[in-house]
Amino acid sequence: MGFIRPLPGCGKLGSRKDALIEGFAELDVCRGNWVIPKILSACLDSASDMYRTLLRLYVYTFLAKDIDLGNSEYRERASMAQSLFTQFSEAVSFIDPELVEIGERN
Repeated sequence: MGFIRPLPGCGKLGSRKDALIEGFAELDVCRGNWVIPKILSACLDSASDMYRTLLRLYVYTFLAKDIDLGNSEYRERASMAQSLFTQFSEAVSFIDPELVEIGERN
């Protein structure tokens, strides 16, 4: 299917995947460091940016897979995107409880 074009702004899939995984690891620095408003803002912005990029990647790969279910490369990319979403969910799982804790302290 030659009409599937690369997702604008996402570059090569492998490099985007590596950047996202690296970003997930960097989010761990945010864990427990919400006292300073600038850190809170930077962490939430970073998580939000990763989520937007990941969502675009996820939607694109699943649409491509659904166009041609017989294409193993598209199925593999969709599976990788789903795995990245799981990793992202794990990486940001601490955010909601920590935000609730901040709200309870204030």
